[in-house]
Amino acid sequence: MIEFLIQFAFYLLAWLLLSVLLSWLSAFIYPLIASSLERFAPAKSALFTFVLGFMAPLSALFSTLILTHPEMAFPIVSDHCHGDACSPHSLHVSVDSIIGSGSIAFALATITLLSLGMIWQLRENLRLKRLLNMLSSAERGGYRIVEDAKPLARCVGLLKPKVFVSTGLMAASAVQQQKVIIARQLAKAASFENLRYWLLKWATVAWPKPIKLAIRQDFLRHSASDCDLQAYRALGKDINQQGFLETLRQLYQQQGQSLDQTGCPQRLNRLEQNLSIETALVANSGLLSFALLATSLLYIYAAVFVGHPLVEALAR
Repeated sequence: MIEFLIQFAFYLLAWLLLSVLLSWLSAFIYPLIASSLERFAPAKSALFTFVLGFMAPLSALFSTLILTHPEMAFPIVSDHCHGDACSPHSLHVSVDSIIGSGSIAFALATITLLSLGMIWQLRENLRLKRLLNMLSSAERGGYRIVEDAKPLARCVGLLKPKVFVSTGLMAASAVQQQKVIIARQLAKAASFENLRYWLLKWATVAWPKPIKLAIRQDFLRHSASDCDLQAYRALGKDINQQGFLETLRQLYQQQGQSLDQTGCPQRLNRLEQNLSIETALVANSGLLSFALLATSLLYIYAAVFVGHPLVEALAR
């Protein structure tokens, strides 16, 4: 049993180490392709951004699973022996050395801290959702009304997001503004933006700070543009395009934010250009999807090739 736990701990170390190395590689790649994502429809841009951010830990997971099966890993791993044993084998680990035992302790401590941080955030999110549920009245049109004098419209929750709108917002906003605000929040809930952003934040935790802030902001911007589009479509005949764009401008001005800070000009331009973007998407998104798939396969191959000798070196 103890031997199994030691082996399991080293596979956790392998996953953690490979996740960090692949995260640095993703952080190097992202600035090179970030500008090209602007050419696609917002939903695709948000998806591709999320996939690239999540590629490192997911590829590291597949690589670690391959390392647990020597017959699959050894066609990739360089030939080597442990004494007279040269046949395919699982990771050769030992806790007799300070480096080996220290590596186990480091892996377990890091993964424990990450897990506790994720659990704490999940707990706080659930607590806020329960509180807003208690303060709100019955659901109306897919959202709930909260008795609060402050203007509030918020999508809360990860797996089962809900939209909450305050009575203060309903009283302070014109009917057209209310429709746009609520439609955007409902679109945010339908696209699971909260869950995807939460996963992206944890997936990029090992990225260099400037680049991980950039990819997170880019994801939110792409997702917000998609929510704008979905809200416009949901409103249908209730609002025309020019009226929708003008309402968005007014909303940001009322919130005391400059148009540049919110990225509103780019988002409004993308909304106006969406039909032409979707037409080009048929030819372009397939190529980018293939590139991301090929990159993930290269990640897995490289991680298995490097991971086996690297983790065994730490285990000596």
